[in-house]
Amino acid sequence: SKHTGADVFRILFLDDHNSCASQVAEALGNSLRRLRLFFSSAGLEPQPVDSRAVQFLAGKGLDISGHVAKPIQEISNLDQYQVVVVFNNEVRQAFKPAKTKTVILDWPTSDPSQAQGPDQQVQSAYEETFQYLRAQIRDLADAIVGNADTHPTNER
Repeated sequence: SKHTGADVFRILFLDDHNSCASQVAEALGNSLRRLRLFFSSAGLEPQPVDSRAVQFLAGKGLDISGHVAKPIQEISNLDQYQVVVVFNNEVRQAFKPAKTKTVILDWPTSDPSQAQGPDQQVQSAYEETFQYLRAQIRDLADAIVGNADTHPTNER
């Protein structure tokens, strides 16, 4: 059964650079394998994808090594996204949706690529962001489509 566009909920994660947190969120969203949810991510001023985020996610079984940071202007059909999740207040101020039906969610998220200090401290910053986003995204997915909508998958 092929879904028409109207059946699909498009969710965009938007942060400053699309180099770390929003990439983690996109990977997490897609790992849920919900048939009717389409996840994407973008940044206001894209910078190269954070290599530590790539490594961290690889350790979780998520491969974003092929991902490239995108500016919001390159998101096609932006007006078809029902939900835009913004990760900080500056992004919230800068993002002006074209249509009023877009739901904007504020998920204050620290960017672990900015974390300083010993490896272990940096690693736990990634872990914290990962766990926070995973919980938020699961709740969001369940709120939109319930949990009957999954592909068969092996939970890690």
